[in-house]
Amino acid sequence: ADVLRASPADLPPALLNPLLFQLSLAAVVSVVVCSVIPSPMRGWACLLVALPTGGLLYPLFGHWIAVSSATSEHAGWLTGLGFVNQAAGPGVALLAGATAIFLARGLSVVTAGVSSSSSADHRQDEASVVSAILLWLGWLGVIGAASTGSLGSPSLLLGLAAGSAGAAFSVLILGTVLSPSRHWLGTLPFSVLAGVVAAPGGLPTATLAELFLLGAIAGVFANLFMWKLDHRFHSSTTVPAALLSGGLVGTLAPALVGAAGFFSTLSLALLLPQLQGIGAALLLALIAGQAFAWSISRTTRSRAPA
Repeated sequence: ADVLRASPADLPPALLNPLLFQLSLAAVVSVVVCSVIPSPMRGWACLLVALPTGGLLYPLFGHWIAVSSATSEHAGWLTGLGFVNQAAGPGVALLAGATAIFLARGLSVVTAGVSSSSSADHRQDEASVVSAILLWLGWLGVIGAASTGSLGSPSLLLGLAAGSAGAAFSVLILGTVLSPSRHWLGTLPFSVLAGVVAAPGGLPTATLAELFLLGAIAGVFANLFMWKLDHRFHSSTTVPAALLSGGLVGTLAPALVGAAGFFSTLSLALLLPQLQGIGAALLLALIAGQAFAWSISRTTRSRAPA
């Protein structure tokens, strides 16, 4: 209550900075989930989805992966199992992307009769491209705000640049070697977004070359997911697919990248907690996505004229 009555100038940085950081991530997650809602119902349906996403879904998962510098008693249960969510990024991106895709899957039945002029070519949707770039830049800001010590701004920005370059390189390879006939250049913003999300997972032990490789892997997965989901749903899932792929690669990175290089730290003791975190995020995303789709379906029927 005291925080709500106080002015921003009266709040100490130790409280204000984490608060702004959490609010920024909650907003990013809500926007990503809302992005898959078709235009005819986006206004009211986005409000129906955004409030529980930012106010319940993200805080719940954030509580699971919370890290306490004072004592392990205040850490989340996933953190207690050994799960690492480096720079607060990959795990949250995984949750956001998966929830949006599960919501799109549920809405594909609800909106079976709704026409969408952009469904023929989602990647040419200018709004999606702009949203990918904005999310990309926003991710730099919110992750940078959480970075301290060995994850300071210079090393973080270099790591993000290496991940971005790796993702862009993967698009170049896919476009020139595997299938030149496809318009791979249209996937570049989304692939770079995947690389940006994945890169912090390798810090602080990974070299720039290893972060480049992480970004390239995330870019390949992003293109794979976008290709598979391209015509399955009635809404664009390009941004969620990029976040899902980057989140998967970034979440696995602490178990794959060590001081001696790739797979130098690979062991069941390190890999199992990361897989448990991924499983928990996907299960929570599945439940939330289906619940959101059911709520939108019920509301759509009640709003339909008799």
